[in-house]
Amino acid sequence: MFCDGCGVTVDPGQPFCSRCGKQLAAAPQAWPARSRVRSNLQTLGILWIVYSAFHAGAVIIGAAVGGAMLRHLALPFDAHILAPFIAMVGFMVVIKSLCGLVVGWGLLRRQPWARVFALVMAFISLIHLPFGTALGIYTLVVLMPAEAAREYEAICSGH
Repeated sequence: MFCDGCGVTVDPGQPFCSRCGKQLAAAPQAWPARSRVRSNLQTLGILWIVYSAFHAGAVIIGAAVGGAMLRHLALPFDAHILAPFIAMVGFMVVIKSLCGLVVGWGLLRRQPWARVFALVMAFISLIHLPFGTALGIYTLVVLMPAEAAREYEAICSGH
């Protein structure tokens, strides 16, 4: 550090220049570091709720439209064969959507179990291009590191 009056080298905590006596500017105070988990938790919770609600809505609309189409299409096989498979896939997507809604709610409420549940849901969502993949990666980046676990526990305990 140098005096801006005479250019002599000064110590970082020195209030006045030893050569010219000029008062030295105090070192700028650094902003307190904002925690990565704390700053992204609200966004993650909201994104999980929106993504899951969209997913559930798409399944409901898709089931209605698909069911109507299967009744009116002339298929070379009996369309009733597909009904159990379609119902199973729809049921699994609705369960995944409900789990995503619970994850979003848990993250917004700072529930201790929500971090692990969010990580599990993030890994499952990675295969759903493009939005599930993006949300999964974002969740993993924010909540996966070891320091994120300690930080999330501190947030949940109210510190």
